[in-house]
Amino acid sequence: MRDKILEVNDICKQYDNTIVVNNVSFCIYPGEIVGLIGANGAGKSTLLKMISHLVIPNKGNIYVKGYSINEQYEKALGKMGINFFEGMLINSLSAYQNICLRVNALGLGKNRKMIVQKVIDEFDMADYANKKCEDYSLGMKQRTALALACVGSPDLLLLDEPMNGLDPLGIKSTRAWIKRMSKDGVATIVSSHLLYDIERLSDRLLIMSRGKLLADMKVVDILKKYESIEDFYFEATEGTL
Repeated sequence: MRDKILEVNDICKQYDNTIVVNNVSFCIYPGEIVGLIGANGAGKSTLLKMISHLVIPNKGNIYVKGYSINEQYEKALGKMGINFFEGMLINSLSAYQNICLRVNALGLGKNRKMIVQKVIDEFDMADYANKKCEDYSLGMKQRTALALACVGSPDLLLLDEPMNGLDPLGIKSTRAWIKRMSKDGVATIVSSHLLYDIERLSDRLLIMSRGKLLADMKVVDILKKYESIEDFYFEATEGTL
């Protein structure tokens, strides 16, 4: 059995009397691309924020490369690349400055110039890398947020709506980038409402509804029984939305 990149065990999150995430468990292995789908309010964003230590669970454990998010969060976070889109950017700074901050935070300042230039080249950001992010288009901000996520060769990527705001070429290049990272052994969770892109991109599918994990299946197995993951999604969530 391959070593687990991410292990989520019986995670729960409750606000007052509302259970937002209800006893969710799953694992992700090297190179897997896992699509996370569900209606608004299903608990997807809260789950991703608990994995990234932005929200503290009421119950359960999360491990990244064997490090506990609760007890060893600095080491666990060092294994992750996170894209929660615009919230990851300091808009008063340029893309170059944002990337430098991320490099320094990871303790990679010794090779900062080389790392920053590699990221800017890989994401084709040279034309605007020195402009303030507050002046960027939606697509430029999305690309910059994705670039931040790949700094430091992460083992796990958490991507929340990474295609949002991108034109068709941007969507194509983002899919290619995620798949390239997968070939290098990086595990990825992609949360999106774009089911067609999730179908083309993902190896496995997680479906959440009202805080519960309704399904955890390989996409190839789903497509043996259904015309699309959209058909599977609506059948799995019937009566729960």
